[in-house]
Amino acid sequence: MGTYGWFTVAPSHTVPPQPTVAGSAFYNGSDP
Repeated sequence: MGTYGWFTVAPSHTVPPQPTVAGSAFYNGSDP
């Protein structure tokens, strides 16, 4: 998905941005 793929899947207003395993991977620009 890309660097901000996590936000694409889960909108910030629905799921607040937090350091999760999946979130960290997306932040690093790595796709699962």
